[in-house]
Amino acid sequence: KVTDSYPEPTQLLMGTKSVCEVGSNWFQPIYLGAMFSLQEGDKLMVNVSDISLVDYTKEDKTFFGAFLL
Repeated sequence: KVTDSYPEPTQLLMGTKSVCEVGSNWFQPIYLGAMFSLQEGDKLMVNVSDISLVDYTKEDKTFFGAFLL
């Protein structure tokens, strides 16, 4: 989360997946969810540690989403 009230981004959630075994399917979903209280003006961001592992050429392969409750 990025907010005007704190100078550095705050990590709210983290998901990891270890490398798959040889011969197994690389496209395995990671489902991660939580609920956070945000203030007006707060911004959410995603940080990907290795962009080469994200297939952004096909919209059905990678999805980052947020819901307002």
